[in-house]
Amino acid sequence: MDNKAVFQTVPLLELPGKVAGGLVKVRLLEPAQSDPRGLYEQILTGRYARPFIIDDGETLQLLFSLDFIQSSMRIDEPFALDFAYTRKMMAFLLFVPNPDHVLMVGLGGGSLAKFCHRHLPHTRLTVVEINPDVIALRGAFNVPVDERLAIIQADAADYLPMTEGDTDVLLLDGFDTGGIAPSFLSRDFYQAARRRLRPGGMLVANFAGPKLGWAAHLSLLNEVFERRVHVQRIPGGDNYIAFAFVDAGYPPDWTRLKKQAEGLARQIPLDFPALLKRLRRGAVKQATGSQLPGHSTATSKGAEMQKILKHMKDRGEQLDREIAAATRIPLADVRLYLSELSKTGDVIVCHSTRFIKGQKSEGMLCRIAGFTPVASPGRKPGAKVRDHDVCIGG
Repeated sequence: MDNKAVFQTVPLLELPGKVAGGLVKVRLLEPAQSDPRGLYEQILTGRYARPFIIDDGETLQLLFSLDFIQSSMRIDEPFALDFAYTRKMMAFLLFVPNPDHVLMVGLGGGSLAKFCHRHLPHTRLTVVEINPDVIALRGAFNVPVDERLAIIQADAADYLPMTEGDTDVLLLDGFDTGGIAPSFLSRDFYQAARRRLRPGGMLVANFAGPKLGWAAHLSLLNEVFERRVHVQRIPGGDNYIAFAFVDAGYPPDWTRLKKQAEGLARQIPLDFPALLKRLRRGAVKQATGSQLPGHSTATSKGAEMQKILKHMKDRGEQLDREIAAATRIPLADVRLYLSELSKTGDVIVCHSTRFIKGQKSEGMLCRIAGFTPVASPGRKPGAKVRDHDVCIGG
């Protein structure tokens, strides 16, 4: 099937660069006669207004700025799902195994669109993307041109209300440089999303970053879907995936879904039994009130902040990811609490950016204010960590 795939490509300006000392290629939607120095300066200062690609020889990464990787494609496996949150979103097949129509909001590098196109050969796919430049880069990410895959340039807030009852699964993954698209934050948007769904359908949404940035979206989703919403955190990151069900039969029959997961795993290269196990475990925690994203009480918040402070006093200087792993507090919450503790002067926080195999990893490096930390395990006393090693145009 893929040997016959057709790709639309557009000419891209290619510039040399370095990330973590390794050579990369930077590709942009700019004419060949453009001024490289001016483009480098715009990218490095965050003023470049168009999406661009970084090719490190192993992956192609779509970025709107150097602060955040929007999408990633492994060059040797262009149809694989490189990000964990995209694999979690595909868990919708456990509940809707044979969708006739999947509607996606947000194209990015086309990871979900390509995966569905390859592994759901009888499913019609529609992708709504507001940014024409993102659509123009589809060929670079091997997004096929096919009558079964329609890519529409539109604002989803305008597109969703245009019709009703034509969709089995709606995947929401629409982000701009500031986070979740602001036009999504309305009851009308989520009502229109639900009306697009057929009986038995479901909506799957990707929420990323601190809970303050998406708690209002989750609240609206719960209201519109009458609290038939299950939320799962992606381990080791700050993504949460929300599964919202149209039918009143929620929660599902988890035992029956076990055979469904085993059958899917034989057809599609994803570990559906493991996905099901994590979904079921998370559903139990959510039902008992021990996992309620965006609904923490002031008491639990204070207890978690004290837990973080104690851990830092015991362990010395720590990265936010290390704190999250040790305290078992979600990374998004840890970052939010550290920001609050920094404002009160309890901790000192500095921004840390590292590149590992071309993948940009950002975080907070933290220590207790006025406290002389003990040497952290794995770090030499007096050694300095070089956080920034980025050179575009080098």
